[in-house]
Amino acid sequence: MKRSVLLAVLCLWMTAAFAAAETPPLEIGSRLELFVDHYLIERLDGQARLELQNPQLVPGPDDAPPQEIWASVIKDGSLYRMYVRGRKDPRVSWRTHSLEEHYLNHVLLYFESDDGVHWTAPDLGLYDVPRYPAGNVIMADEFGVEQTFAAFLDNRPGIEPSERFKGIGGKHYPDRVRKELEAKYGPHGLRAYASADGIHWRPLQKAPVIPGDWGNLDSQNVAFWSEAEEQYVCYFRVSRG
Repeated sequence: MKRSVLLAVLCLWMTAAFAAAETPPLEIGSRLELFVDHYLIERLDGQARLELQNPQLVPGPDDAPPQEIWASVIKDGSLYRMYVRGRKDPRVSWRTHSLEEHYLNHVLLYFESDDGVHWTAPDLGLYDVPRYPAGNVIMADEFGVEQTFAAFLDNRPGIEPSERFKGIGGKHYPDRVRKELEAKYGPHGLRAYASADGIHWRPLQKAPVIPGDWGNLDSQNVAFWSEAEEQYVCYFRVSRG
């Protein structure tokens, strides 16, 4: 009887061992994987569990940058860099003025911080915009680029130091004014910019890298180098119907 029980246990152990050998570990290579579900988890023992953390709102300081719908924040070493759209004249909008005046009214503002909470507006002396006497305007008169500009730190392997920072911005022109605006400012769409220091920006090419007909392009169009896809990726809004 004992011999039969021992053989049965041995058979069960061998069956489990062969089953484990037939189910190799999931191969993820060097990719980063978030534990957002149980896909990569074989088991959770004891009190171990998956738990989403709740972000805590930090009280804004007195020198907080102006709220202009959206911004890009980059952690560059020990320095935080923020890019925020601004307006030369707060009274100008697409509701009260032409689209051309609306697009030309925007500028790109730059702020710095050591802790991500307290920010300074450095006097860079690049543009003279009366509404922003601090001197932290780093882009103007790029026709719509400043309104949707989103910056990122380019992590592509082998990137040139002169292109360490990238950014995209631009607009989709409505049909009623497309011919007029394209005749003056070129094809609509998202244009790519590069910078060595995150402050002085230059266009990478004249033509848009994402055509204006692909989407609305009227919000923060987020782009970055994706290590998983090994290519640049961009997210933007599209309306159907």
